Amino acid sequence: MHFTTIRSLETRTEMSVGGRTIEVMTAFDAINAASIQRARATGWPELSGSDAQVGWSFTVREKKMREFEAAAVCDPESRAR
Repeated sequence: MHFTTIRSLETRTEMSVGGRTIEVMTAFDAINAASIQRARATGWPELSGSDAQVGWSFTVREKKMREFEAAAVCDPESRAR
C-alpha cells in the first residue's frame, strides 16, 4: 500500500491511501485526547471553543496543574497554609 502525504492541517495530516483520503491522528492529537480523558475522569469542568482549541486547552490546563502541585510540594511554607 502506498501512502502519500497530501497536506498538513493544524494538528492533523491527510493522507492518500489507495485513492482514498484519510485523516491521521498526530502525536499532538493523542496527547490532547489523553488530557481530555483524564480531566473528565477527574471531574474538571468542560472547556469551550473549536475542537483544536479545546484539546489544546485541556493539555495546557493539565500541565499548569502539575506545575502548581510540584511547586506546592517543593515549598514547605505553601503546604502549611
